[in-house]
Amino acid sequence: MLCSEFLLESGFTPVSETSETLYGRFNTYLFNAEPYTLSDIKFYKFSSSLSIPSHKGKIMEFFENKKDSNLIDDFDVDENFTFSVRDSEETIKDTITQLISLLEEVEASNYCVHCKKTEDLNFYKVNGTLTVMCSACERELTESIEIEKNKRPKYVSAFFLSLIGAIIGTIGWILLGLIGFYASFAGYLIGLGAIKGYKLTKSKITKKSVILISIAIVIAVLFAEYIGIYISFKRADPAWSFYGYVILTPIIYTDLEFLKSIALNLVFGILFGFLGTRGTLKNLSDEASSLKDFTIEKLN
Repeated sequence: MLCSEFLLESGFTPVSETSETLYGRFNTYLFNAEPYTLSDIKFYKFSSSLSIPSHKGKIMEFFENKKDSNLIDDFDVDENFTFSVRDSEETIKDTITQLISLLEEVEASNYCVHCKKTEDLNFYKVNGTLTVMCSACERELTESIEIEKNKRPKYVSAFFLSLIGAIIGTIGWILLGLIGFYASFAGYLIGLGAIKGYKLTKSKITKKSVILISIAIVIAVLFAEYIGIYISFKRADPAWSFYGYVILTPIIYTDLEFLKSIALNLVFGILFGFLGTRGTLKNLSDEASSLKDFTIEKLN
């Protein structure tokens, strides 16, 4: 059990818990509590979204005195409101009681993590993750998700724009090839262009979206290498025309030795295209999954 007897006696009212974190209230203040052990001593690390409009120095002085007395392990009131207190009857109850009284004195209040409002707040479980939010943001989030769910995917136009974006990204590939660098490093720009192009349609994101973007990246890499090779032929022999290059494509690209010579650049180009954008592609895939199974639940 995460919630100890001493924590309950300190006035903590549990609302929910995960395998590692408790969520609950001290009076009107919402806090997360994470138990941990340091030198065989059990502590609770408390954190909260708290706005302290004035007299923050009083809070700092309170924590510094407690730390000097070895009653708390650590604290932070600047970036996030956090503090760690020893889980013992004589420590946790007195520390929490004094702190809550002090927070009320300086008129501290929780705030919504989305809009920073300090009224009508509660814990909400959003796709399994607990957060502090106001009811207005909960309604807005729910409505926006419903709009996204009801969108129809525009696969044809989205793929077309993704391909255009990827081909625009091939400019970097071609320029690098012209100055003698490994053009495949520009695969990242191709991947970025493909994603940006797809998003321009504001199409509903699905698992198929990621597949279509991936196809656009591969096509654009092949296109970039195709144009890059023509330019290298043209520089070696100005007599080459693009029309002649196209006509001779079946002959050029069935030569095994020639294919071996460009294979490495192609492989690296596709690799850089996916490695450079894998985070974004994963986020799009996760977004598609979370949108499909989106849930939001208010906790008492």
